[in-house]
Amino acid sequence: MRKQLLIIAFVMIFGLMVANMGMAQSDTGDLSVTATVAESCRIITVNEVAFGAYDTTDPADNDNGTGSIVFQCVQDTTYRTYIDGTREMTGATSPADTLTFQLFSDSGRNTAYLDAANGPTSTAPDNNDITSNIFGRIQALQDVKVDDYSTILTATVEY
Repeated sequence: MRKQLLIIAFVMIFGLMVANMGMAQSDTGDLSVTATVAESCRIITVNEVAFGAYDTTDPADNDNGTGSIVFQCVQDTTYRTYIDGTREMTGATSPADTLTFQLFSDSGRNTAYLDAANGPTSTAPDNNDITSNIFGRIQALQDVKVDDYSTILTATVEY
């Protein structure tokens, strides 16, 4: 019995050695790994433009409204931002009055914020947040009643 076990062990060891000798050769080939990074942008947050109290008898414009659009684009993506919608707030009480306003892209309120996709473009320098500031103005002396006025506009990043 001992002799048989010894023969079986020898055959197994010899078999493993022969098997390993058969696997000593190899061949190689190239494995391609690819990806495509496409232009893309996404809005992170839109911060509201809140004017606060508006005095209809004050001869000065109300320039208290500021907000922003914070977004990200893939590096080197060409984009533009605009805000779509009528620049009028409607009162909450019926019959409702409308309070007109304007939005600007500069703090001096000289350049109107675009309301359509036809303005200049920019290119994202990296993948970090981009902030597009919004500066609002309600023109003075609008003849409206006491009420809470609001509207919803659509902020867009086009790429």
